[in-house]
Amino acid sequence: MKFWALLVLAASVAAIPFEGGILHKRAGGRAHVGYRIVSKEEADAINANGGKAVQSRGTMGRQLGTGTYISPAFHDFPEYDTSKGLPWDCAVTVDAAAWAGLKKAWVPKMFEFPEDKEKNPDQCRPLPLWTPRWVANRKRFLKYLDATSTPENTVLFSVVLGHEEKRQALIPPAIINSVDVYLAQCAEREAGSVSNAQIGELGPVDWG
Repeated sequence: MKFWALLVLAASVAAIPFEGGILHKRAGGRAHVGYRIVSKEEADAINANGGKAVQSRGTMGRQLGTGTYISPAFHDFPEYDTSKGLPWDCAVTVDAAAWAGLKKAWVPKMFEFPEDKEKNPDQCRPLPLWTPRWVANRKRFLKYLDATSTPENTVLFSVVLGHEEKRQALIPPAIINSVDVYLAQCAEREAGSVSNAQIGELGPVDWG
């Protein structure tokens, strides 16, 4: 599966208002790699960080490990808990060259390791790779794909557990710390919000 198909943003696209101000104007060479839904608390933290991503403050989404989960589609998850306030939608952009240079891997739900089958063909079975419980299997799978790949240096892709018709990507904390990942274009998802609608005009991202 290909993950290098990127939509490079034009420098002329104007920034979207955030809390009445302008966070950051998109520059040429920045790649639009997805969307992220955040709380107002995280949106405020992103604003304070100059439009750059901060470590995830969410308590959900641990299917592939901890980190910043993104979606290829705008409003991919339209439902939300109204008791927690309106969610904020953000466009996620990264320097195109930096994104192209990151390791990436598609993580299936289960995987049968060839060496296991070779050693014990009668009892070998596919091993689960999703959720925190199976982190060791996931690490082993990444090493199988590339001896230098780890959960810390690889962007992981998969379908969403419980919503298998949807896809997601996980940017691990170490990459958030080392690469400028921008969520500068954010807007609250309130009815009739022009700023929120503008974010969606970027369209879906093709992860390949």
